[in-house]
Amino acid sequence: MTLTATSCPPPTPQRLGELLREAHLVTEAQLQVALYDQQEYSQLRLGEIFVARGWINQRTADFFADEWGWVRGQSLRKPLGAYLHQAGLMDTTTVEIIVQEQRHNGFRFGANAVLLGCIDQQTLDYFLEHLFPEEKDAAPYVFNSKQTLIQPQSEILAAIRRSQPPKDPSGTAPFELRERTAPKASAPRPTAPAEDADIAWIG
Repeated sequence: MTLTATSCPPPTPQRLGELLREAHLVTEAQLQVALYDQQEYSQLRLGEIFVARGWINQRTADFFADEWGWVRGQSLRKPLGAYLHQAGLMDTTTVEIIVQEQRHNGFRFGANAVLLGCIDQQTLDYFLEHLFPEEKDAAPYVFNSKQTLIQPQSEILAAIRRSQPPKDPSGTAPFELRERTAPKASAPRPTAPAEDADIAWIG
């Protein structure tokens, strides 16, 4: 099957920050700090600043800067876990654990990822909205093997192996940025809710 993709220019620095904020991978305060940093460190890309401050890893920055537009334009979809791995949001071992849990409890891949604290509900919602809009309001349980987000473990792992490995999973950078006192931007990312009733059962 031939893949077709929509022509999509690379995001501008401001737009890259907005993408990461909309995906709940950085906060508004962190975005503003990074934009302020870029005025002083004009040789750095915005994604590099996010990485230098430890807010995301390099693979995630590269994915949204260079690959997200192309991924959205594809007519053939890979499993959800493969995209989360490609974006540097989880490694192969984590995907395997989620798939095993999926087989045990019958929940969808995304719902298990949130329950296990691997990603935030808002980040899952962002990926579903843009890649699998027809699945965003689907039931949390797997009713048959033909549903879009449910794939055999071998297919998920094969798709992951075809994607690029994280370039810098540690998120480290060979430079340091000076501390900013305002706006304060080190708020921890929310973890998965403790009560099942608080989770939007999608994905």
